[in-house]
Amino acid sequence: MMKRLAIYSYSGIQGIVAPYVHHFLKSLLPWCHDIIFVTPRALVPEERTSLGRVGIQIVERCTPGTSANSYIKGWENVRDPEKYDEIILCDDLVYGPVFPMDQLFRKMEDSFLNCDLWTVFSQNPESFVREQDSPEFTRPEDSAFSFIAFKKSVFTGTAFKEFFSRKDVIWNSIPEQVAGFEIPLLDRLDKENFKLSTYVQSKRGAGIWYSGTLFPLEALYESAPLVKKEVFTGSAEAYLDHGRGSQARQTLKFISEKTDYPSELIWQDLLAERGLSEIRDHLCISWIFSNQAWAILRKPASFGWSWSGKSPPFSGLPWTSFEYMSRK
Repeated sequence: MMKRLAIYSYSGIQGIVAPYVHHFLKSLLPWCHDIIFVTPRALVPEERTSLGRVGIQIVERCTPGTSANSYIKGWENVRDPEKYDEIILCDDLVYGPVFPMDQLFRKMEDSFLNCDLWTVFSQNPESFVREQDSPEFTRPEDSAFSFIAFKKSVFTGTAFKEFFSRKDVIWNSIPEQVAGFEIPLLDRLDKENFKLSTYVQSKRGAGIWYSGTLFPLEALYESAPLVKKEVFTGSAEAYLDHGRGSQARQTLKFISEKTDYPSELIWQDLLAERGLSEIRDHLCISWIFSNQAWAILRKPASFGWSWSGKSPPFSGLPWTSFEYMSRK
């Protein structure tokens, strides 16, 4: 197995690592020699101990910015990059893996013979650049850098080092990161004849870029191991013009019924970060739930409940999760 380093960008500011992130890191560990975990705030002692116990190096960024800023900070802390065959950049803007990581890495190891860098999801930079100043439908959240890998020939090259030395540049949003960091870097690498490969090939149809954010089910049917958080946190109205207003709900159903991924990790994250009305809107749930029901789902321990450890089946209604919770 090739020697890999992963730099993971975490955006949580409470000092607590979300359960879905722990799950992701646990799945990534067998495939990486080292992992650098970059956080914008100091972690609580319990989290530092938990990550340190499995050999994950913690780096505190302590500055504003996006994943690109975390990757640059993580890169600063790589003592001997040339000892690695591959460097992976990944962040907390995805859930997963919903399919085994070995499926991803084995396919891309074969592909790596014919490419210099690879990502799970592809981008449509031309569409983004053309539409970024337009009020029309745009998906700038389609970051290719939620999981991207670089071969040694790339990360020891001039272009990579130049972009990863931009310590003074702050990107304040994912669209800024895509337009100001990702697309220029990928364009520069392309001009230097580095070849990019993609695990899930986006398809273009009806004038729409079939991306991991806009068309997650298509990506899942292609065995994409990761699901963009934007699928569940973006405005459902953005999908309606394309008949995709129930994408989040359908994606949760697919994950619950056709994968072994514990879908309660998605629920727990959404309930921890989002308002209840926002969740109802994004999941296209038109029913009104009692405040008590939502309160129990958000903080079950406060009401004497706990998760049973099984993934709740999906019917579009959060109260089905009660079947997978139990009284203490």
